[in-house]
Amino acid sequence: MRVLLNVDEVSQTRSQRCTALCPTPFVSEFEFRRCDWVQTERSELIMSKSLLFKFDKRYPLLLRYILEKRGWSSTGGDGYDLWWRNTRFPPGKVFTAKSHQRINHFINSGRITKKAGMIYYMKHYRRAYGPQVYNFMPPSLIISPRTDKKLIQIDDDISKRIWIVKPSSSSQGRGIRLVDDLNTLDLGKYYSDWREAADVGSSDPLRKPRTFVVSQYIDNPYLIRGYKHDIRLYVLVTSYHPLEVRLYREGLVRFATKPYVVDDDRVTGPRHETVYRHLTNTSINKFNPMFKNKSGDAQATEMKEFEQAMFSTLGYGDLGKRTLRQLFSYFHREGIDYQPIWDEIKKIVLLTLMPLCHLVPKTRAKCFELYGFDILLDEKLKPWLIEVNFSPSLALETVTDQSIKESLLEDVVDTLGFDGLHPGGTSSNKTVFPWEDRDKLGVTFNGNFEKIFPLTDTQSHLAKELSDIVTSGPEITVDDEAVDDEAVAESQQLPPATLPAPSPVFVEKLAEVERMIVESIVTPRK
Repeated sequence: MRVLLNVDEVSQTRSQRCTALCPTPFVSEFEFRRCDWVQTERSELIMSKSLLFKFDKRYPLLLRYILEKRGWSSTGGDGYDLWWRNTRFPPGKVFTAKSHQRINHFINSGRITKKAGMIYYMKHYRRAYGPQVYNFMPPSLIISPRTDKKLIQIDDDISKRIWIVKPSSSSQGRGIRLVDDLNTLDLGKYYSDWREAADVGSSDPLRKPRTFVVSQYIDNPYLIRGYKHDIRLYVLVTSYHPLEVRLYREGLVRFATKPYVVDDDRVTGPRHETVYRHLTNTSINKFNPMFKNKSGDAQATEMKEFEQAMFSTLGYGDLGKRTLRQLFSYFHREGIDYQPIWDEIKKIVLLTLMPLCHLVPKTRAKCFELYGFDILLDEKLKPWLIEVNFSPSLALETVTDQSIKESLLEDVVDTLGFDGLHPGGTSSNKTVFPWEDRDKLGVTFNGNFEKIFPLTDTQSHLAKELSDIVTSGPEITVDDEAVDDEAVAESQQLPPATLPAPSPVFVEKLAEVERMIVESIVTPRK
């Protein structure tokens, strides 16, 4: 992998790097805001001792570059200030961490990043609060080879719509299939083709998928020059007790690399005809032969047409990637008001995170989570939630990646309050400022993150009340992996949706406060 970093570019501002990719004027409301620590008037708070980071074998190279540029040092022991890993942490490591230490995953935070888990919890909340509120996911089923076939038999007119099938725990487009008749779905044959679809060899250690999700395919996406796209957005949760959420005001717009056409032949046809037309995953589309063919044949012509269409509409980019700023600039030129879309996306993010408020246990360590939300716009510009990603990719495969992800990680570190602030706990030779006192000190470095919850005193009070209720209730089960089995069990038995609780009083209090929070999210602010 080629890391697109150049020491000579360090002095270049974030805004300059992003403007280079977006030659058209952009709406000033979404302009990047720099928050370089060295330019602040609080330089006297900078610590003389460097902070320590800890990585496992797999970690974002870009993050190491950013931390070392700030003077951080690496450690393999338990004296870290930040421990970052791409996989889940053993619960014992989280519970025994010190109060000043930062860990980049909450316990149980992956319960909505598994596709089956997200559908499972969204169905619970849809039943609780109605389809008018939880209306941002297409109809979906959770199935497994153990599922009784009769339970997925549905009317022919519905079954013969287009459905998309995914293994619950897969990523990067592995194992995805489109089917045009759900009643003919054969999971046994589906699994036999799974390794080929996943592009992995027979020696690959990936486990056999136990659970699959089937969702109605959104066949009327909003197209730009005839190409389908989705949006990768980044959400930073700095606390679940009480809930505190920020949404990054930049993201990746990822394009399928063949013109979009939906018909039976193009859905169930050869894999090379379907994946580059219907799937927007960069991990798939970068292998489109047209990017590698430099001759004057039809594939070279196809690549030229694609690149010309993207450049003339959105500006410079690469491998089918553009930025959210470029997309919103395009909307602005076309007379499309993007603000309602952005407001709806914020609601989707918060409503999706609600289940975790009573699934994530409270810990002494200051955990945080960077999620990747994938959003698809339909032809009416309605946002749909496709999935939530655990440890979204921070690799630098393109210049577009660098223009977004470098600033993203800079702002994550700034928002967590490391530089010059050592929140919580006590440690020798380190300036100590409690995490909760940052706002009082006037050092809330959010960079390009927009705080979307809480926004009012009422929301702050409700979030704290919900946290108090949850922490006073039954002990939370610590098991990220259990959600697939829970989801399959529900699909087999179809029980009423209930939340585990020791008493009706607890359930009533929890539901009342949670309902008030949901209402505060969906009710427009005056």
